[in-house]
Order: sequence, then C-alpha cells, then structure tokens
Amino acid sequence: MKTEREELAKEAAEHKKETLEKKAEVAKAEATEKIDEVKMGANELKEKAKDKWEDVKEDAKETWENVKDKAEEVGDKISDKAKETKAKAEGWTK
Repeated sequence: MKTEREELAKEAAEHKKETLEKKAEVAKAEATEKIDEVKMGANELKEKAKDKWEDVKEDAKETWENVKDKAEEVGDKISDKAKETKAKAEGWTK
C-alpha cells in the first residue's frame, strides 16, 4: 500500500507531465505560426523580386528601343549630310 506522500508525489508527477505536454503543444503551435510567417514573407519577397525583374526587363527594352531610335536618327543625319555634301561637290564640278 502506498503512503499518502507517495500518492501525492505520483499525482504531482502526473500534473508535471501534463503541463510539459501542454507546453510542448504550445511550443509546436508557436513554431508552426513562425514557420507560416516565414513562408508568407518569403513568398512576398519572391513576388516583389518577380515584379522588379519584370521592371528591369521593361526598362532594358525601353532603353534598347531608345538607343535604336537614336542610332537611326544619327544614321539618317549622316546620310542626309552625305547627300548634301555630294550635291555640293557635284555643283562645284559642273
């Protein structure tokens, strides 16, 4: 037969075990919440990076179009100047 002291010690140990199990459940739930927050944050960063990449591609395309247009303008000016110079040279030789 167990003494009252042993019974109380057993009961206290059982309560401690239950408390630790509940604390473990709470810690697991909190860890899960933190993991979810990290996943959401990572997803948000991924979306922002994707948006930035699209912006960079669009800027590069616009820059390329501008450079191409300027090159065509310069080419046209050179061509016009060459024609003008040729016309002057032909006028001098007549």
